Amino acid sequence: MGQIKAFIFDNAGVVGIPTTNISLHELADRIGLDYDHVKGAYFGLSDRSWAGEITEDRFWNEFAKKIGIKYGRELKKEMYARHLYHTGRKGQNKKVVAVVKALKQKGYTVALLTNALPFHSKVDVKLGHYSHFDKVFVSYKLGMRKPQARIFRHCLKALKLKPGECIFIDDNLVNVNGARQVGIKSIHFKNAGQLERQLRPYLR
Repeated sequence: MGQIKAFIFDNAGVVGIPTTNISLHELADRIGLDYDHVKGAYFGLSDRSWAGEITEDRFWNEFAKKIGIKYGRELKKEMYARHLYHTGRKGQNKKVVAVVKALKQKGYTVALLTNALPFHSKVDVKLGHYSHFDKVFVSYKLGMRKPQARIFRHCLKALKLKPGECIFIDDNLVNVNGARQVGIKSIHFKNAGQLERQLRPYLR
């Protein structure tokens, strides 16, 4: 087994506690629409925004149009406020953050690779959620997203490492398989205990 030098973590669902669906539920209740319709409209546009294929303003304007709200700008402000509140209240997965800190103390590079909309990233920066990591890769800034092979190759190049020198951790099996296809050893995250057990064979 080659020497592992870096660990690349997903954010929401691994380090972060997902809160987007809570905000979407509240929005649906406020405007009197079916939650599944609001959720479908939001995530139907997310892939393009994650990859930087549409601007932030266009995302909100198209989302607003799909759910019958006139002004995307006001919707953006509302969703930012909701996400800030819920993410601040929920915080991060403390057990996973402890794993991240322990790896860093052992001398490993720890990175974050996240598919995120701009407002998600702004909230995480404001709350200091990126501070545990040596490197942070945010999809919309890079113009690519998981599970595209090129985003994993970008991370490897930025970290100056070979695929066999990294471990990638994500709760989405599609993303895990995407990393494996470029040669990165990967762990399909379920919980902190399972993560710790699966990490042990790789630690020096």
